[in-house]
Amino acid sequence: MNINEKAGTHHDGQGRLTSLAGRVDSMDDLVKEFLSAGVDEREAILVKLEMASEELTGRHAGYGKVYLKAAKKIIEKGEDYAKNEFE
Repeated sequence: MNINEKAGTHHDGQGRLTSLAGRVDSMDDLVKEFLSAGVDEREAILVKLEMASEELTGRHAGYGKVYLKAAKKIIEKGEDYAKNEFE
């Protein structure tokens, strides 16, 4: 068992966050469903994301709020929201 497993963190050898930081497996599956769904289906999947988020505890509860915020912004601002924010 390594330090990340013991501490519940995701850092590389230099202390930087890895691609697993801030991720929640149960939410990832719903996000994949959300992103592959048509625009008219996303509201229903958002409800599933909200329900899944409510079940999260500890630091994962905060991560769930981030997932919800991003999904709501995609519904509100369109498919390119994440790409535009990144740029």
